[in-house]
Amino acid sequence: MENEKFQELVLQQLSALTEGQRRLETRLDSLETRLDSLESRLDALENGQTRVEFRLENEILPKITALFDGYQLRGDQIENLKLYLDGRLEAIALDINYLIGRVVRHDTAILELKRIK
Repeated sequence: MENEKFQELVLQQLSALTEGQRRLETRLDSLETRLDSLESRLDALENGQTRVEFRLENEILPKITALFDGYQLRGDQIENLKLYLDGRLEAIALDINYLIGRVVRHDTAILELKRIK
């Protein structure tokens, strides 16, 4: 009888182990499914990143470079215009000073002529 009890106990343990193994296999299948889902999401994310990098390199960076070049060109044009206008203002100031001097001399001459008469 002891042998039969032992065998029955061994069979119960084997049955419990088999059931536990089935549960583990079920959980493993579930984990594999979730892992496949994560892998597909990761692939989609990598594809999106690749598209963003491609667009950045081929569309956005050239536009930024062109805008920066235009900005620098405008800055150079403004600087050149400033230098030109500064020169013109100096020339106008010299002309005005010359005219003021002429007016003063003429006023003086007119006053002298009025005094003489």
